[in-house]
Amino acid sequence: MKKNKISLAACISAALLAPTAQAGLFDDATTTLRYANYPWTGDTKDSASGIPTYKEGEWVHALEVKYHSGYFNDVIGFDYGIYGVDTISTKSDATRTQNIDGVNDEGHGGTNLAYLKSKFQLGDWDLRAGYGKKRRAFETYEDFNYRIVEATTVGADISLSRDDLSLYATVIDKASRRNQDNFGGDLKTFLGETIDNISVFGLKYQPSKAWTFKAEHLEAKDYIKRDFLGVNYNYPLNDTQSLNLDGRFGTMKDAGDLFERVPLGQYANDPDGLDASFNELALTFKDKELGYYATLWRTDVNGDDFNRILFTEDHGWWASRTQLWQWSGLEGETSYGVKAGIDFSKHNIPGLSLHATAVRSNSAEGYDDFSRQEFRTVAMYKFQQPVLKGLSVVWLHIDHEAEGTPDGIRRTGTGAGPTALAQGDADRIYINYVKKF
Repeated sequence: MKKNKISLAACISAALLAPTAQAGLFDDATTTLRYANYPWTGDTKDSASGIPTYKEGEWVHALEVKYHSGYFNDVIGFDYGIYGVDTISTKSDATRTQNIDGVNDEGHGGTNLAYLKSKFQLGDWDLRAGYGKKRRAFETYEDFNYRIVEATTVGADISLSRDDLSLYATVIDKASRRNQDNFGGDLKTFLGETIDNISVFGLKYQPSKAWTFKAEHLEAKDYIKRDFLGVNYNYPLNDTQSLNLDGRFGTMKDAGDLFERVPLGQYANDPDGLDASFNELALTFKDKELGYYATLWRTDVNGDDFNRILFTEDHGWWASRTQLWQWSGLEGETSYGVKAGIDFSKHNIPGLSLHATAVRSNSAEGYDDFSRQEFRTVAMYKFQQPVLKGLSVVWLHIDHEAEGTPDGIRRTGTGAGPTALAQGDADRIYINYVKKF
């Protein structure tokens, strides 16, 4: 589409002019140029039975420019960013896409950052506030950033922090998916009702280097509410090795008249409302000198399914290590996971790291002969040569299998949303070049 091609060209022109524009703004401003190239493939496993099938095949690239000003009079500033996405090719038999809106989408472009920011010093406290469009991340909600362009929300933020304590609040009322070029659309339920806003209130308390406590509350007004509690303890074994114990507890409940108490496709129907919770305990061993780590964890889900999204354009989020291709978040599902990795810069190969994750669960309410497992590997290389500084390549391989027979009472299908039963393999390559001016 000609419009989209122009958007990418305009983005390139802005990138070339960015250093000149920067020179006329604040001395401590920064401009970031990012070029991304993502070839992705994926397919349903041949052994999939009774599971929705899919086929992926897309090759997309993008250019993004973000400008972060300093603060005028050390009080007020702004951030602005634009992007352009262009489709290089897609497979003719692809049934879904991740970085573009369908196989016929030639690309799109727009504004993904437009934010007015301010800061004040109140004795020992640092006060910051802002309003606009940007990517946001919390324990109870996060704008999606695993695609070539990140999802964003529009709203207001405020935080108050000192050395050991941080308090924060955010209210958002519009959102854009990662493959949409609108400035922000209304937040909608599955029945088309408008959600006025989503509010988040939280705190982080770190009384020492060893202990960290977190608490957060979110409410999609009159629709769904979430709570999160977390505690983290880091115990040094010696100068280079440590143990880290991490505990998390989260809830998700209905919050008013907008919550659907009627069938929603194959979501677990909740005529009596929603009341789900999860708890997770993880232990991590790290060796900084040798550059490796290993994490073991267990996640339990109780009550209802922990799988509802906050609005129809939401990709879904929960603060669990099983935030993988599909979540182990069904009622009664207990999953066990392990993740290990090594930084080869500690072994005379600077820039290279490898990571592997395995998660498995064996039972869930409403399914007979249920099992779910995922194996994934990540290889990452950050180029060290001066001429290639800022260039990185990541290869991600995913192998996911889930199966189960609905009991016809609690379940009538394989589910929907981020906890649905699925099977498939996927290979994704992320090529990014980032340059700061």
